[in-house]
Amino acid sequence: MNCFENIVGIKNCTFTQYEYWLDGYGLSLKQLESIADESAISGKQLFKDISEQAYLSLFNDITFKGFNANKILQEINLKADTCTEYGNFGIDRPTNTKEIEFNCYNRDCELINFYLNSIKLHVKQGGNTTISIKYNGVTQVLFSGAVDSDTIVNIEIPSVQGFVSSTFSILVDLTNISVCSGNFNSDCSACGVFYTKSSEINYGFEIDMRVQCDKSIWICKHKDLLVQAYIYKILGLYWHRKYLSKRVQESDKNFEIANMNFYDSIYNAVVPKESTPSGKGMYQLELEKANKAILPPKCRCCIECESNINYKISIR
Repeated sequence: MNCFENIVGIKNCTFTQYEYWLDGYGLSLKQLESIADESAISGKQLFKDISEQAYLSLFNDITFKGFNANKILQEINLKADTCTEYGNFGIDRPTNTKEIEFNCYNRDCELINFYLNSIKLHVKQGGNTTISIKYNGVTQVLFSGAVDSDTIVNIEIPSVQGFVSSTFSILVDLTNISVCSGNFNSDCSACGVFYTKSSEINYGFEIDMRVQCDKSIWICKHKDLLVQAYIYKILGLYWHRKYLSKRVQESDKNFEIANMNFYDSIYNAVVPKESTPSGKGMYQLELEKANKAILPPKCRCCIECESNINYKISIR
């Protein structure tokens, strides 16, 4: 969840009115176009790639007074141990869509979310179906089409939906198919998972997920203190891309070396020693300031323990 993408941008790339324009730092769409290559065929695409890379680096690098907040609290695999045909071709004839709701909660921590690894549907009698995910008031179709009989269908989860939220639902249309269904079971031992269900059946789903502290929530809550580091990371990445570009003459690369190391001293290790400046880059200096300014989240489960999380699953 890159919460900076709507506040940091370059002119002539979109109609969005950003709070921070990188043109003021000497980075323009024209400059990006000049080094775009087969890996990013336009300046706009190159900027998107660099922005995503900058956010990922910030996500991995930032700590809060020395504490991280991205701890995995539980690995969960939900599936059925037995198989009974369920659906319009089976012993039961449900109507239309069935929904499974998941909920995890901790009254002392706002960072806890589900992270989806994989969703599989065990199909008995094939046909047309639709599988959707619902969270934050939005329903999005993950799969719609025909499925074959006696198959396991892997449902692709878009990477942007890895973290879904602390509450979400998975829906399947059983109007024209039947599934291999049974009682939900978890293969994790002593995992402290508590269930409430209106029905024990799993509607053919096998779901692999984890409960994890979502550090991005804390980053976005303090984006005003981190936006400058994000900007410097983008600038360092741009100058590094230019340094590597075949469109820049070798004899002209001292300028690129100086700029990429000025903005991000991580590049000290990838340039000739005689060209390496001393000291920390602007990105590293901004991270240090943010680390001192941003308090750790008040989530003992995320930075110390993992014993006070409860999970609730409702099937409707």
